[in-house]
Amino acid sequence: MTTYTKLIKPVLTEKSSVLQAKGIYTFFVRKDATKVEIKNEIEKIYGKTVKSVRVQINPKKIRLLGKNKIMTKRSLKKIARVTLKNNDTIDPNKLKDNKKTIKKDNIKTQQ
Repeated sequence: MTTYTKLIKPVLTEKSSVLQAKGIYTFFVRKDATKVEIKNEIEKIYGKTVKSVRVQINPKKIRLLGKNKIMTKRSLKKIARVTLKNNDTIDPNKLKDNKKTIKKDNIKTQQ
């Protein structure tokens, strides 16, 4: 049985970088992820305590072309904004390195 992290990747936009200065970190998460699961993943990967988690779902955006043709301009995405306690800081780019080690650990435990 393989377990994958609920966090996909950090969001790197102008708005997210402004929020990082305030101590709020933004991540793309899986669609089935809950707030508790996101909180546990952040605490496990970064070793910091989480104060709050806010979740936002961006719906997919479609456009009609002609009579019956549909073009998808943007897919459905779920975004989590995480606030840490005691003004702690983390490096959101560290997530990529941790994903590799988690997958390797799961492969070793299965054998």
